[in-house]
Amino acid sequence: MKKTREETEAEFADKINCNFPYDDMEECYRLIEEAKSISLNSVFIVIEELARTPFSDIEKIGELRLKHLLQKTLENFTHPILDSIVRTANLMIEHKEQSVDEAVQLMKDIEKYPGLWAALNIAYFSCDDIDGQADRKFDEIRNKWNYDV
Repeated sequence: MKKTREETEAEFADKINCNFPYDDMEECYRLIEEAKSISLNSVFIVIEELARTPFSDIEKIGELRLKHLLQKTLENFTHPILDSIVRTANLMIEHKEQSVDEAVQLMKDIEKYPGLWAALNIAYFSCDDIDGQADRKFDEIRNKWNYDV
């Protein structure tokens, strides 16, 4: 039985989640190309993994390597929200945050592209949402996508 795109994405996400081979650049490049062969969301899964690397790992890996891998991910890949996601991912790699308003606006932009769960996660985790504004938007989009898809 052939796997659905969602099953293939989930397997890919499970394979790299907190397990990206930063020390093996050839394997990193292979995984980036694998993501591109699966789906748009899989590419954003790679970007999310790079953006949400724990600070302790960034100290070992280095921001430059993460940014290099981010640039490799962008090769031969385009999407209308990509520039905003890359800007946000770079901030996160630098352990900086964007404002809640910026994060919510990015979520609104992503909302137009159902199924880009990893892109939505990047926007959601890019701010310190003490008032729950980003939480509400995140939940609203998730609910919409879950019922519209």
